[in-house]
Amino acid sequence: MQITAAALVELHYAGCQDLTVATDHKPLVGLLNDRSLTEINNRRLLNLKEKTLAYRFKIIYVSGKRNLGADAASRYPPRTTPITNYKPEEPVDIGEDASTLALMFGTLYAVTNVVTWTMLQEATSSDLDLQELQQFIREGFPSDCRQMKAALRPYHPISSSLYNIDGVVLTGNRVIVSTALRSQILEALHAAHQGVRIMCARATDSVYWPNISTDIQRIRDQCASCHRIAHNNHDYIVVVDRYSNWPMAFRAENGADGLHSGKFL
Repeated sequence: MQITAAALVELHYAGCQDLTVATDHKPLVGLLNDRSLTEINNRRLLNLKEKTLAYRFKIIYVSGKRNLGADAASRYPPRTTPITNYKPEEPVDIGEDASTLALMFGTLYAVTNVVTWTMLQEATSSDLDLQELQQFIREGFPSDCRQMKAALRPYHPISSSLYNIDGVVLTGNRVIVSTALRSQILEALHAAHQGVRIMCARATDSVYWPNISTDIQRIRDQCASCHRIAHNNHDYIVVVDRYSNWPMAFRAENGADGLHSGKFL
């Protein structure tokens, strides 16, 4: 599904005051209906949410086989279902939504193509802590985190955002990585030697485990290449256009002082 600001503008100025958008991608329903900006960590989804805030519409979930309108622009639909006859479908487990699985695959592969979804499934199934965490997700978390084992207590504050897809635990759009695979994920995050801040930003969009920031800092501190690169750094200012997301980078002429004086190369 694609919801663009341009399409909403056209419908807005055409006088559509009661717009209903149908999507076959269930996570977008909560995202675009009532999710606040402070609850969205993924920058791509945050950008999508911001672009639609100026317009009034309601979004509903319709499974792909019933969402015939999306096919109309590319091929003749096999049958038509008048909107007046639309009946909301029974809730479907988010883990059964193929588009949700595709999004999760993309989230994982944005970090690494070494760790596969199958590897995550197998590692999760053999991780006793994550198995117990899945049980809490199914049956509910205790009100007091002290009733949980120490390894699982960091998950208590984010319990409302935890869910299970295809045998893998996630929080928001971030995959929770088993202990057995964390070193491989850290190696993938660190491969470009981009520094702690960039590595943490990539992790925020894709993967999670307790104290991941500490682990990222540790692998950075142990890297001789990162230390060498840090001694040859320059100061830059990066300006990004709010609507097009077009980035522009300028190197300061006199180091950090150049950023304040406006002297760029």
